[in-house]
Amino acid sequence: MAINDPLHIWYIIAAFFIIIESFAATIALLFIGLGALTTAISIHYTIVDSTQYILQVSLALIATGLWTLVLWKPLKNLKNKKNTKYKNILGSYATIVDSDLSENKPGRAKWSGTIMNTRIYSPTKNQTIRKGEEVEIVEVKGNTLFVKTK
Repeated sequence: MAINDPLHIWYIIAAFFIIIESFAATIALLFIGLGALTTAISIHYTIVDSTQYILQVSLALIATGLWTLVLWKPLKNLKNKKNTKYKNILGSYATIVDSDLSENKPGRAKWSGTIMNTRIYSPTKNQTIRKGEEVEIVEVKGNTLFVKTK
């Protein structure tokens, strides 16, 4: 098991690019690492002979291209996925509890059995939402609901 063995060199190249990818802002290095890993696995299972260097490099390049074709779009979509954390809350209704809401006076509302901090979404001057009134949830920031009248 010498360090000049092509199998181990390809494993080292794969590990290097995959580790560097974890610190980089791009996903391109991951594909290079996967191409090198594919080559190492091909050598390990004797699909490619360890003395055929040109074939190894060719396989690494082709595998990198194939990994890029297969994973580019899914990984980009995963990276750019929008926050849908509160999707089930938005557009639903809550009831104001405890006291009235106004422009400068936050309150609390009950949504799905849970009491949450509440503020008026884009309040108008002297707008008040009365205790017991049903409101629509327009936005959620942290643990605060932003509501408007129905």
